[in-house]
Amino acid sequence: MIVVIRQAMMQVFSTAAALLMWRQAQALALALLAVVGCALAVNYTTYQTRALYQQQQQQFALLQRLQNERSQLALEVGALASHARLEAWAKSAGFEVISEHEVLP
Repeated sequence: MIVVIRQAMMQVFSTAAALLMWRQAQALALALLAVVGCALAVNYTTYQTRALYQQQQQQFALLQRLQNERSQLALEVGALASHARLEAWAKSAGFEVISEHEVLP
């Protein structure tokens, strides 16, 4: 009788140990899956960061080109709208040009 009880207890303990090992294996697999998932997330985030940084640099370059073009156009408008140039055009078109100090009636 004691032998049977002892065998039954050994069987229960071995089943419990096997169950415990199975739970530990599951926990280890889950932890490994989490680590791999985090590594992939870090890799993807790094890729996205680099892509966005490159896009930002391209946008800054475009902004710089547009600001330079705006400056050049502002200089051109200033040159084209100068008083002397308009006065010369008015004279060539046959308009009467008066000086700045003359008062109109």
